[in-house]
Amino acid sequence: MWSSAVSPLSALGVRFLLLLLGLIGGLWSNSTLPTFRSLLAVREVIDRIVVEDRFKPGVLTNIQVWLDALSVPLVQHPDVARAKALVAVRKSQETMAHDGAVGADLLVEVGEQRVRSTLAQSPADSFLWQTLYSVATFRGGFAESNIQFLELSYAAGPFEGWIASRRSRLALASFPMLSSRLQGRVIAEFAALVDSDFIEVAVNNLETVGWAQRESLLSGLKTVDMESKERLSRRLSADGINVKVPDIEFDERPWR
Repeated sequence: MWSSAVSPLSALGVRFLLLLLGLIGGLWSNSTLPTFRSLLAVREVIDRIVVEDRFKPGVLTNIQVWLDALSVPLVQHPDVARAKALVAVRKSQETMAHDGAVGADLLVEVGEQRVRSTLAQSPADSFLWQTLYSVATFRGGFAESNIQFLELSYAAGPFEGWIASRRSRLALASFPMLSSRLQGRVIAEFAALVDSDFIEVAVNNLETVGWAQRESLLSGLKTVDMESKERLSRRLSADGINVKVPDIEFDERPWR
């Protein structure tokens, strides 16, 4: 008959196994926790660039140095490559704003190369395709060959919040050059901005780069939520813009 008691030797083996597992767990935590923290910091950088957050002077240079110094496992992570590309492009834009195009030419070229390299690894990144379109347009103008990058951005992410807000502005600036199918996507994206209550973004895009296309953009709002259309109409009226928003009563009286 088997005894239910655990022998001293077996108990010692169990304790040793638990100790070993605890040691392995501690080593794993010590080796992976810095990696997780670094990735969180990398993603915070990406998020700030996506929403066009401002960086203090010199911060982007420090971020570049930090990204380049990351350990090998992190360097191979797609988020790190994405961050490096976006930081390079953002730095070129800020240099251009302060020193002009001549001082930023090399930085723009480096930024474009990094974006292309990252897209080779992550071809479904709609924001990177949009960024490539922006950089390529800056370097080569509104060339038809660059429009494919905008098309790929819409294909990868038809509507993605803050990404759409910037892409809408870029697309409206070159609207006449776009195919009718792509124009339809731009109009639908504008409607989605309004429907998602990105009213300030929609108003700014409509009153600036989208003004020549205002009739098409406003006509595309027919299926948008009524409250969102009312907010858009009131916001436009506050700017002295009198346009007809679908299903919203239009009052031409200047004293209302």
